[in-house]
Amino acid sequence: DPRSVRQQADIVIDAFDHPHMARPAGEWVGGEAARQFWESAIKTATPTFQQWFKDIFKIYMNGVVQEVEDRAHDHIRDIESYFTLRRDTSGILPGFAMCAIHMDLPDYVLAHPTIQKLTLTCIDLLIIGNDLYSYNVEQAVGDDGHNLVRVVMHEQGSTLEEAAAWISRLNDDLIEVFLEEYERVPTQWGSSTLDTQVAEYIHGIGNWLRAGECWSYESERYFGKAGPKVKRTGFVEIMPSRQPSTTN
Repeated sequence: DPRSVRQQADIVIDAFDHPHMARPAGEWVGGEAARQFWESAIKTATPTFQQWFKDIFKIYMNGVVQEVEDRAHDHIRDIESYFTLRRDTSGILPGFAMCAIHMDLPDYVLAHPTIQKLTLTCIDLLIIGNDLYSYNVEQAVGDDGHNLVRVVMHEQGSTLEEAAAWISRLNDDLIEVFLEEYERVPTQWGSSTLDTQVAEYIHGIGNWLRAGECWSYESERYFGKAGPKVKRTGFVEIMPSRQPSTTN
């Protein structure tokens, strides 16, 4: 229900804005959970991080509302607009920001073209990985409308195998971009402290790529007990779809 999700998103955003204020009686529990999280986080988080995190978390919440709207109307996006929305709904950027919770990364660092491109590339690689890993369980219950595999099949009129091959090529291209941009990150930002913080932040978001892969195979969320075998062989047995997906 898009309206209910919009209300929940507004509750979370309000809780972040008022972490020391008691939540209304009878309110959805997510408001109190968000309040307690943020009240704890700001005890040690830098002011720079706090503002950045609140801004991008609001973008994430608004993106989730749009995703629910899409699902409610059985809307499958084209590839370009899907990536645009998925970068928000993935929640990856708020996760990246946690790498800098005790840092003072100024706006000119975060807005630097190389940092921007490296960050965007990492996000897209994580989206690709997550959507490939999750596609089987999502299509099995007819819930794959917000998944890159379905989006590619829908736009290109391709088979599952053809879509996977196209996504694999895109993934390889983005890995090359990541490696190239990583080497271009400036090493001098005006102070030794900032130099160290930028290097640690970039190292952190790069590690997210490997961590996401490990979690997907080891958590049993997508492959159950077969995760190690899927990782070793690269083969997944497609489950029958219990509820057909829309393709309009």
